[in-house]
Amino acid sequence: MGRGKAYARSGQVLSIDVKKGQVTADVQGSRRSHYKVNIRLTAYKHSVWKKPAQSLREQPFYVARLLAGEIPQDFEDVLKAAGISLLPERGADLKTGCTCPDWSNPCKHIAAVYYLLAEEFDRDPFLLFELRGITREEAPQISVPVTPDSDFWEEGSLPENLYGEVRRAPVTAALLKRLGKVPFWRAEEALMGVMEPFYKKASQYGLRCFRVEEES
Repeated sequence: MGRGKAYARSGQVLSIDVKKGQVTADVQGSRRSHYKVNIRLTAYKHSVWKKPAQSLREQPFYVARLLAGEIPQDFEDVLKAAGISLLPERGADLKTGCTCPDWSNPCKHIAAVYYLLAEEFDRDPFLLFELRGITREEAPQISVPVTPDSDFWEEGSLPENLYGEVRRAPVTAALLKRLGKVPFWRAEEALMGVMEPFYKKASQYGLRCFRVEEES
């Protein structure tokens, strides 16, 4: 594992491709030609995702986090209640292979891919969904139904509490997080780490402006 981490940090992993149920990667070893790494994890069918999608419709907090590109800490519990798991639960769930002559599994090439995959999942959690069988584009549309009062569309003045209390959004920089990994960003610090403080300041300023306007 130590050598795998060194391989990951020195740029030995030439490419990683995440698809439904499978990760393929090219890793440069000590030989001239690179090695092929293959990692497989069971991909669920779309019909299996319907049950957790229904549960999520009833929990706006999870919906807000997911639409912002984040996975809540106890989200795995929601999936387990629906009979599925986002993460592998035991080593046997992962089927791995490498074209190198090393007999150990994981070898240092597979370990290097593991390290970089963890970083990719941290930047774009929806890659985990894709690995489990559903892409961001195919994900069920999750919405929370809103039933207005019976006289909502009637003529007359709007109630003073129509908009409710204005609060800070539960997710900072939601749009930026929804976009996922930015391909052109090459700085040592992640783009989210650079931009999130500005989003927080802008949000606080916007709330102050709204409240001043409301009081006036």
